[in-house]
Amino acid sequence: MWYRVAMERAFWWAMVWVVMTCSPVGAHPGAMAEDGCHVCRTDCESWGLDDGERHCHEEVSEARWARQTVWVERVVDGDTLKVRTRGEEPVKFTVRFRGIDCPEMNEGGGRAKRHVQRRLTGKTVVLQAGMSTFERDRYGRTLAYVERVGVDIGLELIEAGLCVDYSQRYPHARQTRYLAAQALHVR
Repeated sequence: MWYRVAMERAFWWAMVWVVMTCSPVGAHPGAMAEDGCHVCRTDCESWGLDDGERHCHEEVSEARWARQTVWVERVVDGDTLKVRTRGEEPVKFTVRFRGIDCPEMNEGGGRAKRHVQRRLTGKTVVLQAGMSTFERDRYGRTLAYVERVGVDIGLELIEAGLCVDYSQRYPHARQTRYLAAQALHVR
């Protein structure tokens, strides 16, 4: 019996040691917001960051993110959709793609709009909040990553050279992936 108690204690002390000494890849000090982003305040240079730099970690579990399936009624431009929920009392609202910026229509944004129209108009998509709840921008649009059949449409637009990552202005959880795709496509 004493052997079992000693083994149990050894196991729990080993677990405490693992938790205290092992950290996730790329972890560094700083409280993290729901979206996986935070401001570096301690030993930033050793992590390749500037003091006070806001940045995001993709390893934050996407499983915790709010999701919603909607039907795309209309494409406003390359990064904005008019959608509605399905069901007895559908709700219509506007979605702004999280993490990307496409040229405005008067700046040559027609290619991005046509691409999104071909891919999404009249189809069902999954909106992912990038955190546990959906946010709205200053225009009242719901901010979300947009996926169709498991494909991240924002990433697809960056890979096609139609849009750019928007993390320099608004850091987001998928910025590492988006910036890597952008670096491969020279516009």
